Amino acid sequence: MKTLVKFISYALIIMVSVLMSLSLVSCSESYSDEDRIAPTPTPTTPKDTTTHQPTPTTDPTWRWNTIVDQTVNFDDLTEVVVANNIAQLTKSNGETKLDSATLRYNFGVEVSAPTRIVTTASDTTVYTGKGKDVRSYGDFVRTANDSLRTVTTTVEGGFRTQYYTVSLTTNRTEGFSLQGGKWLAYKNVTETSAMTSLWHEPVVEVVINDSTFNREIVHNILTITLKGSGQTWYVKREKVVIVDHFIKIKEEEKPDQPEPEKVKADYWVNNLKGFISCTKVWRDDSKSWSDAYLFECEGTYEIVLANYIVKHKDNKDVETFTGVEQKSVSKATCPASSDYNGVIQVGGNFYPAAITVNSDGWDVIGYINGKVESQTHADQFANNSGIKNQNKNNNAKPSPFITTTKVENKVNGKLVIKVTAKTLTHTGVYTMADSSLK
Repeated sequence: MKTLVKFISYALIIMVSVLMSLSLVSCSESYSDEDRIAPTPTPTTPKDTTTHQPTPTTDPTWRWNTIVDQTVNFDDLTEVVVANNIAQLTKSNGETKLDSATLRYNFGVEVSAPTRIVTTASDTTVYTGKGKDVRSYGDFVRTANDSLRTVTTTVEGGFRTQYYTVSLTTNRTEGFSLQGGKWLAYKNVTETSAMTSLWHEPVVEVVINDSTFNREIVHNILTITLKGSGQTWYVKREKVVIVDHFIKIKEEEKPDQPEPEKVKADYWVNNLKGFISCTKVWRDDSKSWSDAYLFECEGTYEIVLANYIVKHKDNKDVETFTGVEQKSVSKATCPASSDYNGVIQVGGNFYPAAITVNSDGWDVIGYINGKVESQTHADQFANNSGIKNQNKNNNAKPSPFITTTKVENKVNGKLVIKVTAKTLTHTGVYTMADSSLK
């Protein structure tokens, strides 16, 4: 019990010293501070420089014997690394006891990228490669029974696209604990980094000041893989970059020119509010994928379905257009929500839904008459069933989101919306207008 009290008291004293949010604990108190010599390892190969046996100050019969265990662990929630060194001390009469030390520090991650890029190029953003990992080392600093330094890893050249670069810097701590007069290096995590995902929200047309742009909202996902003591952990960071592709200078309004009394449209609805998305929807009734254009009105959601059948013929997939349908869903059936970004078919009917993409495919969730309806579409199933909407930078990964451009006009204060949607195999153009403009 006395040994345990000493251990706790000493641990509380040395925890006051902090290096980069660092906590240190050591239960050894058998050696004077004058006999502890800080190691001076090189950046690539740390040296165990102290081999003499310091003069004990409390119990002269205890001697350092051997290393019992070394471990390193990582807490995914707090992103804290914890390393433990456990050594065995012996007396001349054969009695033994354990001497332990703990290194605890925050694994630091800094990610930066521009928030907005303007370009005259029209190509969709793609990932072009990663730079080189470069490590730098701080000086060793003595803290109680430990000698520590910082290790900074920077990706020189960053993670690149043709329009911008995402920068990554990580910080960790390495060091030695003094146990029984010998310097013992703490185990540490090893790290590698990669851009594991780059995906785009549907492209929309925006007007800023006097210029018109096609806007990409690009999600850049970085993953740092940590390994140690036979385990693997992952630290993820996301940076969103807006890429605005310049189209034209906005034409000056001509107030003297009368607006046309009528407009041309493919579909007419009451109190049109806006366009939401164009996505792929799986049809159980035809066992095929359709393009689903989702619009919102005052009291309804309007869905335009462009239907295609894909069949294998003459050793290739042949896509055939089979027609267009318009569906209307009351907001009493599907309550208004800002989460809708797609369409789901349930029981032969179509409803607005929320789509979430993951590494293996995507999930579709609808809220219909107070009941949650969901579907999961795996990438392999989508490809095998002829979805024909792969990402341009990765043809093996299908996408539920169809690349779209939208042009909105107001006539007599009412909306007219023209939407152009383009997959790898076809282009659809449909105009929705307020019924008062007929």
